[in-house]
Amino acid sequence: MKSELTIFQELVAFLDDVQQNCPQWEEAEVVSQIRRSMPEFRQRIWRISLPFNRSESDLPDRYRERLDYLRRRAETVEKLDLGHVFTSIDIRQSVDIVRDAYASWAGDLGTHVLSNFTNEAQVVVGSPDSLASLADLHGDIDGVNIANHMPEGKPVTAIAAYYQGNELLMNGVTVYKRFSTFACDLNLLDNSGTKCVDKVPAHHPLRGYTREFIEFDEIDFDGRNPFTLLSELFNEENQAKVNHLLDVALEQFLQIIASGVEQERDRRLKTL
Repeated sequence: MKSELTIFQELVAFLDDVQQNCPQWEEAEVVSQIRRSMPEFRQRIWRISLPFNRSESDLPDRYRERLDYLRRRAETVEKLDLGHVFTSIDIRQSVDIVRDAYASWAGDLGTHVLSNFTNEAQVVVGSPDSLASLADLHGDIDGVNIANHMPEGKPVTAIAAYYQGNELLMNGVTVYKRFSTFACDLNLLDNSGTKCVDKVPAHHPLRGYTREFIEFDEIDFDGRNPFTLLSELFNEENQAKVNHLLDVALEQFLQIIASGVEQERDRRLKTL
């Protein structure tokens, strides 16, 4: 009996199929076309991430339907939003590394903080109700990991290598490297190199880029700009509140990363 393909194997097969049947597109264009076929990742891109291609995608309908299926399966099985994966990679092809963080984890964490600020809510990072849900963050992390290590002009090759390399069955144990790669690239591991630091340092990019996103006056979110109003209201009391909410969000995000690093380490040890 033929075993069912994993979501990662299906994704790689999908990309191979698009490349073979759309030879007019280089790898970078394949990723851009896929990203632009998802309306929420074509229209709701902040001005802070320009220059960025928002034109309608030419991806054939049969691939759009297949992509919708893959997105649903990835969200259900892996808690992974593929839209965030492709957006993080496509952003990197268009803008610098700082601004790509704004349309990735920094943007999700920043909108989470501002949502808690404006709604007087205490939603937890990674929860389904958060604007930085676990599926969003998994997509952000995977996309950034791939973008950080992809050969120039070869994002499809990098996606295939990443997901095939992150799904290694060794002695029946699945070994993932998602969080370990992210933590290593952002210098979030302690001196042992096997676990995360206890706290996000004061001048760390996680804090700096998220704070910059929150304060940037040119962000356009859902056709309006609540951030300009917030910046006008940023008196001492509000600054303190935003700083507190940011500290809490970063602590919660770091806990997610630390837990992932620990689980990946334990899985690797089981294969020895």
